[in-house]
Amino acid sequence: MALDRNDVDLSFVIPARAGIHFRLSAIRRDAINRVSTMRFTFANLEISMGGKDSCRQSAVKPGSPQSICAKRKTLWGKKPVHSKFCVLVDVVVIPMRVFLQDLAQHAFLQHAAAAAVLASLACGIVGSYVVARRRTAAAGAISHCVLAGLGLSHYVQSVHGVLWLTPLVGATLAAAAAACLVGVITCRGDQRTDTALSAVWAVGMALGISLLAAVPDGAGQEDLQGWLFGSILLVTREDLVLTALLDAAIVGTAILCHEKFVAIGFNRQLAALRGIRVEFYEFLLLGLTALTVVVLVRVVGVVLVIALLALPPAAAGVFTLRLAPMMLGAVLVSLGCTLGGLALSYAPDWPTGATIVELAGGVYLLALVLPRARACF
Repeated sequence: MALDRNDVDLSFVIPARAGIHFRLSAIRRDAINRVSTMRFTFANLEISMGGKDSCRQSAVKPGSPQSICAKRKTLWGKKPVHSKFCVLVDVVVIPMRVFLQDLAQHAFLQHAAAAAVLASLACGIVGSYVVARRRTAAAGAISHCVLAGLGLSHYVQSVHGVLWLTPLVGATLAAAAAACLVGVITCRGDQRTDTALSAVWAVGMALGISLLAAVPDGAGQEDLQGWLFGSILLVTREDLVLTALLDAAIVGTAILCHEKFVAIGFNRQLAALRGIRVEFYEFLLLGLTALTVVVLVRVVGVVLVIALLALPPAAAGVFTLRLAPMMLGAVLVSLGCTLGGLALSYAPDWPTGATIVELAGGVYLLALVLPRARACF
């Protein structure tokens, strides 16, 4: 952009996240304090910001989605557009365009998309069993115990140099141990199930926090937020291999044992009379839940795993009572939410796990509202 004597060149690049750059081209000297006109290039897309011609400058804050849209020069030409369309463009169209452009260039985004697909497959299948059997509390207890395995792996690697115990391996071991403990409580325990599960839930998370705090130099505290709320953009090739193996084990076991799972879910006593080993398949289903939790921890984090495990199957269950169509619908809903949340959160640097769960919650709410709205007409 050409500069005159009243202009000061402030061109510089601010790195944002893995390849995205914001470039401030120029700001007029007489507008430094009141932000009269500002242009910046966002992923090769020039946008005008501020000034008298912008969208309700006095009503919105600089940097908000509304302020990025100017009526004088819009993304699609010189014709002014409605402010609601501006918000839609900024919140949906621009992030999608940036994500699709960078997806073909950056390996870490390709790994994240692959992890989202693998997680959706496990989430839809096992989540349908969990929702149909009303075992979300048990799944929540297992998911929070995973933090203990993550903390143990960080501690052992940092203090004792045991490099083979990676975070995902530690998470898998902790989830398996928690599944066995939950199985003993629910199948053989004499205590109140809800109280015992709450104890497992809280103690497992407390152990994880303590182990991460014991890691020298505060390295564990730096990783704590990523494991609590998800860090799908940090998925490595090795993580993808382990996730694919876990997915294969989950899908294969579900195919082989589907009839048994349905039988014990429908009526445990009748299944026992038919010669089905009820307790064995109960523990096996808890094991599948544990593996699914490990797959989902990288995507949405320990805290939000239970939401992604329950919301897509619950949304699909509104439209069908059969388990197989419910699984298919849950896989599709989970796939749309994970990929959609990844794409929408990438450019504005929103928390990916929270965005995915918010989309899943919106889909579930829409699934509840649509049948009632249709019945009113």
